[in-house]
Amino acid sequence: MTQKKKETKNVLGKYQKKLWMGIIIYSLFALLVVPIYTFLLAGQDNPLQYSISIIGNAQGNRHFLICWTVLSGGFFVCFLYYLLLLTKNRHCPAKFAVCVASSALIACNLIPFVPNQYPRLAQYHNFLALSASWLLAWTLFVFVISLKKFDRTIYQKAMGLFILCALSCGVPFFTYGVNGFLEAMCILMVCLFLFFVLLLMLKSDAFEGANALLYADAEKHKRRAEKWEKRAMRAERRAAGARKKAKALEQQTF
Repeated sequence: MTQKKKETKNVLGKYQKKLWMGIIIYSLFALLVVPIYTFLLAGQDNPLQYSISIIGNAQGNRHFLICWTVLSGGFFVCFLYYLLLLTKNRHCPAKFAVCVASSALIACNLIPFVPNQYPRLAQYHNFLALSASWLLAWTLFVFVISLKKFDRTIYQKAMGLFILCALSCGVPFFTYGVNGFLEAMCILMVCLFLFFVLLLMLKSDAFEGANALLYADAEKHKRRAEKWEKRAMRAERRAAGARKKAKALEQQTF
């Protein structure tokens, strides 16, 4: 085996470990950490009677609510970015949409929800909560559409899962209204949806595994090199302009 082949094998081995480390971490968060944290928060009071916003803003639960918000919002952003990274989809609109949805979720729960004392703030809270929910649903829909370029079979299965999740979350909300249990179930459904899409990707013939991460790093370094080249060109033009001015001043002096 030549030296070049050994180096290539070592590099791929490094990215293979990185790939499986990411899969394990995101799977643990999707199946255990986020769902358990969500149900623990909802279980601080009667989740069938009160929403997570009311439970989280009760005395002693405020920090619990904020930590849950940052954890779940950050998880959705990172996991979706990771899935798009594995599909080598760098320009999917879902990237921007999930950031806006998570920001709306975090901003929503940073605003105290105490309707009796601060009715105006409660209205802002409700608006941001509703916006975050719709934006997250739209993000997942756009993400599923983007899978069509990656693998049509995965796209069809993911669309079926998305419709199932949307109906499972939407019908109870419109029938029974908002409560902590339904909100926790929706978070669980989103986590399971992203996890099952990951499983579908791992079984796909289009999945490139470690090569996808290698490609992403190569693209990142390429963009960084192009940025530094542009900076160098601007610096060179400025230096040329400065030399020209200095020469002109020297001629005027003598």
